Amino acid sequence: MLAEKGFSLTELMISSVIGILVIMVATRFSASLHHTLLDTRLANALEDELRSLQELITQQVSRADYIAYPPMATMPNLMTPAVSSTLQISHFGSEQANSCIIFSYDKDNSGSYEHEQNEILGYRLRNKAIEYRVSSKHCNQGGWHDLTDAKTTSVTRFQLALSTDTSWGKTIHVSIDAHSTINQDITSQRQFIIGIPNAR
Repeated sequence: MLAEKGFSLTELMISSVIGILVIMVATRFSASLHHTLLDTRLANALEDELRSLQELITQQVSRADYIAYPPMATMPNLMTPAVSSTLQISHFGSEQANSCIIFSYDKDNSGSYEHEQNEILGYRLRNKAIEYRVSSKHCNQGGWHDLTDAKTTSVTRFQLALSTDTSWGKTIHVSIDAHSTINQDITSQRQFIIGIPNAR
C-alpha cells in the first residue's frame, strides 16, 4: 500500500510566495485600471463641459445687437440715428484683461431691448469659473451666477478679442483654457470664432 505524500514545507512556501506575487500584480493592475478609467471619465467630462460652454456662448453672442425693425409704415423717421452697440468687452477686478463680455439682443422682436434676463446677457471669468450675467449687472459688479462648476472644473483662461468691422458685422475670437480640479494634469483648450452679423 502506497504511503500518502503531502507537500513539503519548501513547496508550501514557494506556493505561498507565488500566490502573494499573483495577488500583488492583480492588485496593482486593478488600481492602475481604476485610475485610468477615472482619468478617462474626468477628461470626457471636461471636454463635454467646454463643448457645451462653446455652443452656448456662440449661440448667444452671435445674436448680439440684433434688434427687430418695425414695419415701414410705423417708422416715425427713417433718419433716426441707429441704436448704439450693446456689445462691451472688459474684465472683473484683477481678472485677465478682456475676460468679460456683455451684450443685448431683441429676443422677442419688439423693436427694443427689454430689461429682462433673456435679453440682457453676458459672460465673464471670475475665481476660476465662467459666470453669466444677471439683472443687467456690469463686468465689475457682483451678483453674477456660476455657469461652470468650480468643484470639478477650473477655468484658467477666458479671453475675447473683437475684430475690426467687416462689411457684414464683426467677429470675436474666444479662448478658453481649463483643467480638472480633481486631477490638474487633465486639461483642455478651446479656441473658436463667433460671427456677429448685427454688431454695430
